[in-house]
Amino acid sequence: MTSVVTNSAAMTALRTLQATNASIADTQGHISTGYRVAEAKDNAAYWSIATTMRSDAKSIGAVQDALGISSAIVDTAYTGLVSIKDALDEIKSKMTAAAQEGVDKSKIQDEIAQLQDQIRSIADSASFAGQNWLVASDGYSSTNSLVSSFSRNSSGDIAIGSIDVDLSGLRLFDDRSGERGSFELLDGGSLAGGLDGASSSFNRAVAGDFKAFTLGWSTVDGSASEVSFDIVVDGGASTTISIDASDVLAKFGPDAHQLVANVDDFQDLVDDALSTAGVTGVTTSVERGELVFTSDSGGSGSVAISNVTGEGSRSSIKSIDITRLDADDIADFIVTVDNAISDVVSAAATLGAVQNRIDMQTEFLSKLTDTIDTGVGILVDAEMTEESTRLKALQTQQQLGVQALSIANNEPQVLLSLFR
Repeated sequence: MTSVVTNSAAMTALRTLQATNASIADTQGHISTGYRVAEAKDNAAYWSIATTMRSDAKSIGAVQDALGISSAIVDTAYTGLVSIKDALDEIKSKMTAAAQEGVDKSKIQDEIAQLQDQIRSIADSASFAGQNWLVASDGYSSTNSLVSSFSRNSSGDIAIGSIDVDLSGLRLFDDRSGERGSFELLDGGSLAGGLDGASSSFNRAVAGDFKAFTLGWSTVDGSASEVSFDIVVDGGASTTISIDASDVLAKFGPDAHQLVANVDDFQDLVDDALSTAGVTGVTTSVERGELVFTSDSGGSGSVAISNVTGEGSRSSIKSIDITRLDADDIADFIVTVDNAISDVVSAAATLGAVQNRIDMQTEFLSKLTDTIDTGVGILVDAEMTEESTRLKALQTQQQLGVQALSIANNEPQVLLSLFR
């Protein structure tokens, strides 16, 4: 039916043109924003997933920044350990030179003292972002957790991963009251078995290998160092002899830092302890680095030492002083330094493993971020080639729609010509 009141063709053409214009607007929006899902109304499910993943990607980026800081902290501690290892090498070489007869040990000790101070200076300087893994101070924790990952499971629960680093093997110095770092702790064995309790044919008992012996500082388990043994002279009554940190302090004063530097000083301590305990008829001497107990009765006398207890050990790197030591004593200290070098190398190797893990995790997170960006892009990004082609087609449809609407609007004019 043809009508001049209701132009159905024009109405159809107009709706088609409006739909085409709306499609053009959508396509132009995709092209201008680069997204085919820019708002929740475009596709609620895709928009929700993409928004959540973008948020997670930002958190992963924060983890990467944290790993960068962690890497710098580990590098700083590692650099400090390597420098300290070099200083220990120097101490070891100078002590080796000091073992030569005729060398001025006091001059070499001056150099060693400077290296000892340098070790502490390096440890104090090995700090980054307020963290120093080589020196413990207030607030120090033996375990440090480095943020390493951010994840979300299928239930939407978030988890923050970490790399845990045990700092107990890295702590060289400890500034906390009553605590000691590995360069301040006593490093060596106990006295158990250090004394020979059997009287020899020479009527004497030998207290062996007290070279560079140390008393006084807390041991690793926190107990005080103390030495005790029972002595029987000429078959008389047994007397218990004890030496502890207070005896060392009383004998050598605070400047000695409660350290017994050599077997001669240990002999002085034993003589004082024997006198205090009222033990007579025995004389001590030092022979080839060993403390010897001899009965004053000569061939008819005897000395027996038994029930040796105690937890003493050798001096720390911090307390080395070779000024009054002989070649045998220095050799013992060289072993101590060499052990310290091994400990530092082991600690540096531990940090190297941590650094390697940080590097691997950083690389993984970088790839993960790229993967997330790609996945989000697949969901919401506009395919610009398709959008461009679609826009061209829609513009053509728009032109055709305008022409169709124009033709439909002209139909009533054609009808009017029939009435002329």
